[in-house]
Amino acid sequence: MSENAISGFVVFCMESYKRHENLGGAEVSDLFIRYGVIDYLTEGYEVLHSLGENALVEDIRDYISRRR
Repeated sequence: MSENAISGFVVFCMESYKRHENLGGAEVSDLFIRYGVIDYLTEGYEVLHSLGENALVEDIRDYISRRR
């Protein structure tokens, strides 16, 4: 896995989450940093990148809600 592939995946996840949750970019960035979502996505890339967009967004929602 290349760093570019992982970075692109994280950006895709951020954009998808932003669109599904009707949030701004700064809000999503703050949430992803505060709850460690970027690390979660990076470390789980091998498994997570094969999920569809809706499943990814749902997984991110669950991940954040477990940390609140």
